[in-house]
Amino acid sequence: MNKIIVLLVAIVNLALQNLGASYVYGCSGPTSFDCSGLPYYCYLEIADIELPRSAYEQGYCDDYMKIETIDELQLGDLVFFNTESDNDLCDHSGIYLGNREFVHASSARGKVTISEIEDNYYEQRFSWGRRILSD
Repeated sequence: MNKIIVLLVAIVNLALQNLGASYVYGCSGPTSFDCSGLPYYCYLEIADIELPRSAYEQGYCDDYMKIETIDELQLGDLVFFNTESDNDLCDHSGIYLGNREFVHASSARGKVTISEIEDNYYEQRFSWGRRILSD
């Protein structure tokens, strides 16, 4: 199996191992997370990649390929949303799982959870994705 796919599977598995972990603003693991803290932790632990620490910085980091549509997303891509009514198009982030699902630390649910990207709420607020690892 391709080394990048192995890393992406491990990153996603680490995120899934943290399902139910508490949402705490400003935390990046290992026992609690905010939305950008979860991808930060998973990519650092598995791939030794230190992502920017906020959803805004992750979303606007042009070091990584921008993914414009939901249909282009692949396993392990970061996904970004505009969940607040300001002009910041990247105030929430998660890790794409495939099958139209993503794992994220949800402040509304108070924990790490899985959501459907085409859920009416998230689909309307989807901004873009970023591919951190690629061939």
